[in-house]
Order: sequence, then structure tokens, then C-alpha cells
Amino acid sequence: ALRSFIEDFFKTRSSSFERNGINTRITGEGTTVRANRPRLTQVVDNLVRNSAYWLRRGEITGQVKRPKEILVELTSGGFIVSDSGPGVDPDYETSLFEIFVTAKPERDTGQGLGLFIATELLRADGCEIMLLPDRNADGRLYRFAVNLHPLVVRA
Repeated sequence: ALRSFIEDFFKTRSSSFERNGINTRITGEGTTVRANRPRLTQVVDNLVRNSAYWLRRGEITGQVKRPKEILVELTSGGFIVSDSGPGVDPDYETSLFEIFVTAKPERDTGQGLGLFIATELLRADGCEIMLLPDRNADGRLYRFAVNLHPLVVRA
């Protein structure tokens, strides 16, 4: 059950979110999938860690003054991860899923592997990840959709 999986994921990391003042929210009922749990965990972890990083960075730089929130919207074929942070830098919109591409400043720990690895892990199961065309209040893309249709066993 995808909802239980995401709830458990957030529960095990709740102290980190609380420490950083990040609210998490899950909407939708979701579906049931037959998936490799460690691979799916890696995909979710990458997306959520990226969200948490950009939420903290947006607050530190003063770029974003909205309350910090990570939202997972469950769908009949997967899920969408978004946050209230600054969104994707327009310079990286088309290359974000390529290897060694990162918008993180050089002094930070980004190596440009996370979204590439998530893409490859999903691709191994015939699934995909994409950046949706919706834009946030700052005019930037910010919603990552994970299509798990090939793994759905019950909608």
C-alpha cells in the first residue's frame, strides 16, 4: 500500500523534519504496488531530501518566506512530491535528471547523482519520473511526478 509506505517513510524521519520546522503532508488514497522496497525508498528519499535541502536553503537565503512544507500527493498510478521552497532553477529544468547536474552551490554536497539514480531505479521497473509543468508562486517548476503504473496491482 503506497500510502502506508509513504507514511512510514515520514514517521521514521519525523524528528529531522521537526528540527528543521518542515511540515509534511500526504493527500490522496494511493494504490497498491508490487515494487522493490529499497529501490522505491531510494527514490522517495532522494526527492524528499532535495525538498528539505531547498526548503532550508530558501529560508537561509531569504529567497522564500512561506511556511516550509513537503507534500506527497498519492495518485492511482504513483505519487507527486512538491514543496513550498524556491522551485527548480529555470537553467536546470531540461537537464535536471541527467548525471552530474546539480543546482546546489559548489560548497554544498550536491553531486548531481540523486535524480539521475532515481530515474534509473524507476526505469529498471518500467516506471518514470518527470517534472510537471505547474509553476509555483515564483514562476518555477516544483512538482515531481513518479509514475508507477507498471507496478500497480490494485487501484
